Amino acid sequence: MRAYVIWFLVGAVFLFLEMQLPGFILFFFAIGAWVAALAVAFLDISLSQQILIFTVSAVVSLIILRAYLKRVFHGHLVGSAPDGEFDDGVMGSIVSVVEPIRSNTPGKVKYRGSYWKAYSDEVLQAGDSARIVSYAEEGHGAFRVRKVEE
Repeated sequence: MRAYVIWFLVGAVFLFLEMQLPGFILFFFAIGAWVAALAVAFLDISLSQQILIFTVSAVVSLIILRAYLKRVFHGHLVGSAPDGEFDDGVMGSIVSVVEPIRSNTPGKVKYRGSYWKAYSDEVLQAGDSARIVSYAEEGHGAFRVRKVEE
């Protein structure tokens, strides 16, 4: 198999992997492989020169094009809240307390069939209903809740 075909296939594999994985990095390695394929197709160069062309073109395209393409594909959050944070529909949801929550000790709540760590300034017992008021300080893996009076 000719070297330019191999480089082209390497680029196609990088592009396929880019579509499967997040990050927008492998796309530039695909560009580097295709630049190397073009160089090999028209020039008689050694393997070390091919690898150098691949590496340099991938890094240069990453540095130059990524910033530009991030501006082109900037995207926006659907359902963003007034303060600019993303509103994913979780806030305000009613959950069931499954493990007691004390003022500084987390418990567990059941939200959409999954169990989540939860914090509250109030004492909540198993079986109580609570409203999600925010994500906990530790991130999106835990909630801050408030007791719902029934």
